[in-house]
Amino acid sequence: MATVFVLLCLGTVFGLSSSAVLTCSGNCNCNLTTRTVNNCSGVTDFPEIFPNASLIKTLNIVGNNLTVLTTRLQIFDRLENLIITDSGVEKVENNTFQGMDNLQQIILRENLFEFVRPGTFVDLPSLETLELDHNNISVLDAHAVWNMTSLVAIDLSYNKISVIYSDSFGLLPNVANLDLGHNRLETVPKRILRNFPKLYRLHLSGNRIITVNEFDFTYCVSLKSLFLSGNQISVISDKAFIVNQTGGIQALKINHIFLEDNKLTEFPPLNDLNRLLGLFLSGNNIDSITSDAMIGFPGLKDFRMSYNLALTDIQPGAFRMLKSLQTIYLNGNIGLKSLPGELFKNQKYLHTLLLGNCSLTTFPESLGSWESLNVLSLDNNPLHCDCALKWLSKSHGWKMTSHMMCASPPELKQKSVSELTDDILPCVDHTDVSNRITNGVIFAIVSVVLIAIIALILRFRRTMVLRWRYYRYARQTDDVPFTVDNEYSDYPVGDRKLRMSDLERDT
Repeated sequence: MATVFVLLCLGTVFGLSSSAVLTCSGNCNCNLTTRTVNNCSGVTDFPEIFPNASLIKTLNIVGNNLTVLTTRLQIFDRLENLIITDSGVEKVENNTFQGMDNLQQIILRENLFEFVRPGTFVDLPSLETLELDHNNISVLDAHAVWNMTSLVAIDLSYNKISVIYSDSFGLLPNVANLDLGHNRLETVPKRILRNFPKLYRLHLSGNRIITVNEFDFTYCVSLKSLFLSGNQISVISDKAFIVNQTGGIQALKINHIFLEDNKLTEFPPLNDLNRLLGLFLSGNNIDSITSDAMIGFPGLKDFRMSYNLALTDIQPGAFRMLKSLQTIYLNGNIGLKSLPGELFKNQKYLHTLLLGNCSLTTFPESLGSWESLNVLSLDNNPLHCDCALKWLSKSHGWKMTSHMMCASPPELKQKSVSELTDDILPCVDHTDVSNRITNGVIFAIVSVVLIAIIALILRFRRTMVLRWRYYRYARQTDDVPFTVDNEYSDYPVGDRKLRMSDLERDT
């Protein structure tokens, strides 16, 4: 036959029982104990007849020139693991794997597939893993992957897929991991997701998705991790992660969302995802974190929002509801010049805080609670080294990078923050000074009030004395109408008045 298949040596290999590892001709490594043939090269086709082919469980062919996979592969009827990588495979014929009921793993990565035709991967009851990544697949025909109850992982990443038909996949009740990353999808393939009722991880990173629409993930009732990084997403509907189930509408029970390197300009509406543990938003254009942006997922542990070049504002209380945070990445936000007071105050579990490559000038101790902190980075910030930073020079048991340098004042420029001792930067106890100022202000106010009272008494002392005398005189009369007036006042005829001079004569 024109083509040569180097695995013919196995007829001899499996006829022996005294040696566990044997040397195969034709650049193959054969292991009798595990019934594997690894790292074969020079393979261009499979023979029609192969001695003891049914003994082989693992076949690993790397770096060959196999243009087409045909039904000749069925001679390995007990094969469990088929690995053909970087071997120039352009086509898999229909029914190639028919009857290979023991197959658990098919790995055909780094080949030259362009199409996955109908009936290519169907009716394989033991298949658990199907990896077709790093090919040239642009089209998945109807019933391309169908009726495999043991299948748990499908990898179609790094292809050229732009369209997936709604019936390309079907009867796959246990698939937990679907990787469609780094293709050419422009929308979330909502229609196919109904075929994966137990989908746990969905990879859509590296596509061309612009908008995440409402109910795009409504069929993903079991989804825990969603990868949407590296797209062109600028809009996310506030109903994108809503599941419409019998009994009402509810949010996904998702744990991790990856949205790095998109085009978001606003914080995404995720407030209903109360099971969220990790949120990754680095590399977007979000300009602000509002005070109520993260109130809907109080159990969040990992928050990463690095290198948002537009970020200039974090509002007070933005993290107030996140009392389980362990990791915060805010590094690379060059527009971030200040942080609101007590921003990290409630973070008693926070162990990693990265704020390097921002534009911060200070980082006072009052920003947070630091009992659990292990790693703090303030690298490459224009820090103004005054007494507010001196607390960082104390030993806290943290891992702090050596690039925390002073940018000002001039006499401390390029000085490490960790070297801010009393000799270099003597500091006044601002608490004591503040208390003294407060006490002084209170004393001054009390003094002014007392002086004003005394001045009023001195100014009106004669009138007050006369009023007191008049009060005593009036008590001695029998309800006589009276008024107090000075002696120059005019009195109406018939009124009985009492002059001030009368009171003065009584004395």
